[in-house]
Amino acid sequence: MLVAFACLLMLVVLVKFLAALQFGNKKRPMPPSKFVICQVPCYTEDEESIAKTVESLAALEYTDKQKLIFVICDGNIVGHGNDRSTPRIVLDCLGVDPEYDPPGRDYLAIAEGSRRHNIGKVYSGLYEFEGHVVPFMVVAKVGTPDESSRSGNRGKRDSQILLMSFLNKIDADTEVMPDSLTRLVSACSSDQRIAGICGETMLGNESQSWTTMMQVYEYFISHHMAKAFESLFGAVTCLPGCFCMYRLRNSSGKPLLIANPILEAYSELHVDTLHKKNLLSLGEDRYLTTLMMKHFPNFKLKFIQDAKCRTIAPDKWSVLVSQRRRWINSTVHNLAELLFLPDLCGFCCFSMRFVVFLDLFGTLTMPTTLIYFAYLIYVAVTGLADVGYISLILIGAIYGVQAIIFILRREWQHVGWMLIYLCAYPLWSFVLPIYSFWHFDDFSWGNTRVVVGDGKRKIIVNDDKPFDPASIPQRRWMEYENELASAGVLNAPPPNMNPGSREDERQSMYSSQSGPISRHWQRGRVCAGWRHGQRAWVIGWVGVHGRQLCRSAAVNGDDQPADDGDAGAVAVHVSGGSEPGRVGAAQYHVDVQRGAGNAAHVAYVGRQRTQQPACGVDPPMAMLPTDDQIVDAVRRILAGADLTQTTKKRIRMQLNQEFGCDLTPKKDFISSVVDQMLVGGM
Repeated sequence: MLVAFACLLMLVVLVKFLAALQFGNKKRPMPPSKFVICQVPCYTEDEESIAKTVESLAALEYTDKQKLIFVICDGNIVGHGNDRSTPRIVLDCLGVDPEYDPPGRDYLAIAEGSRRHNIGKVYSGLYEFEGHVVPFMVVAKVGTPDESSRSGNRGKRDSQILLMSFLNKIDADTEVMPDSLTRLVSACSSDQRIAGICGETMLGNESQSWTTMMQVYEYFISHHMAKAFESLFGAVTCLPGCFCMYRLRNSSGKPLLIANPILEAYSELHVDTLHKKNLLSLGEDRYLTTLMMKHFPNFKLKFIQDAKCRTIAPDKWSVLVSQRRRWINSTVHNLAELLFLPDLCGFCCFSMRFVVFLDLFGTLTMPTTLIYFAYLIYVAVTGLADVGYISLILIGAIYGVQAIIFILRREWQHVGWMLIYLCAYPLWSFVLPIYSFWHFDDFSWGNTRVVVGDGKRKIIVNDDKPFDPASIPQRRWMEYENELASAGVLNAPPPNMNPGSREDERQSMYSSQSGPISRHWQRGRVCAGWRHGQRAWVIGWVGVHGRQLCRSAAVNGDDQPADDGDAGAVAVHVSGGSEPGRVGAAQYHVDVQRGAGNAAHVAYVGRQRTQQPACGVDPPMAMLPTDDQIVDAVRRILAGADLTQTTKKRIRMQLNQEFGCDLTPKKDFISSVVDQMLVGGM
């Protein structure tokens, strides 16, 4: 019986080995034209890590106009070793004027009690790096005035809920290779059934210490065997939060990542059991993958080895222990969730369910492996019994096929990394699992991210302040837009994030006009308020985090009609308060409704407004725009419209509103422009 079970395990290892043998030349993907948002959640990372991440995203081999860097700072916190708060470091890296201070916006966070109330500040502009000019937005969660410790910090899950979109999301200590984004988007475009995808994560500090050296081979083999094998089933059980991408909705318009079941489960407020805390407090990234597999079993979660990134691994033993405690415990609970999903592919022993069972069984019994190795060595040395040669053969075969993988790939450096990994095997197989299981009820993030001033003291918060979520006004976009129009601020100019420049200098490098741009602040350059030669538009913040019903929650990725190839559309939902705010980055269209019995889950919309003269004065009502201005405006409207519902009449009405005049004399010209754009002629 034991021999049969061992042979079955070896069969699984053999299949994993074959799955890893995916050779051939790298195919150069066609440059896709989808809009992509690169989400970067930050907590206590240092300036070097943040700068490396932002610079790598700006330098991606992807059209600058079609990617948005969206940074979310989870709290106004000073990390260990930093001299400034994380939001300040991010803004300095992006080149935002230190004197610019936007108003705070209230929003409903993913938390309990009075911590549901949070305040965020929004910054935006253009970031220039090595000839690339990329739009960016920064949301800094600063907290309410009553918060004294970790103000604004609500966790990574709250940051992710701020932006659930066709989402390319990476951590703030990740460096993305230049062609990786193109490869991820190209894979999603070629297979409409891919709902999520990830690439290979390598270490960016592999030789920094013995602790990092221990992890190099583990990272390599976990991707090229485990994820490559799961990808054959289209069911990668963990799309790592440091580097992955999700699709917003499928080719027929059905929501995927922003579907109600996903949002409701992932926005769980009452995390009050051991199981929930391990899922939602320690393993958010893995649990999001689990939810996608649960609610969309007919879609694929894939791994492609050609898309690569580098991340910063823990370089101290104490930090590694706290990280692996979170990973191991959350893995156990997520695998338990997956084990009972009804629609996992395959049958009996040839199924994903059996693979999940083996992973769960192997994780729970990992410490016994070292004990068994010690027993074999003892028997061989003392001669008390016959050595189990079958066991030795199986053990040798397991590591032998792993060695074949990096030898055939000519990754010769992994010979040394494998030896270091094997020397540290007692730590991986015994010390870390035992420590993790002993601290099964520890839901803190440990020493992975240390906050200045906290030390090792426990912070007990007495949540005695009542909070009514209804105190944050929420409304639909059209209602809010009408409110701005009645107040006369619908097309008000945006604030100047660079008071050192004149209003007529605030033109982005996207503009067809020539002119000076803002001066440098440290690494970046900000040209706030201008994009494609137009004046920036007003955007109002409204509260979120209840129930969302998205009827038209996407923007087509091209300037062409939406078809099956355009399922990788982009949408954004961001939370905030009730006051009018202004930002200068790409905005997208989301329809919202109130859910019965819940606070409204409202997302905001932004539409680019009129093309204005550099002085910022609105054109006279009687002055008709030029043909070029109309063409640019139509292109923007189509890029941000649901083409299944947009009509030429509606486009003309939007143009009338934008230019402030009656464009009936231009009716035929507008119709011809729309027709040409829809067939790809312009």
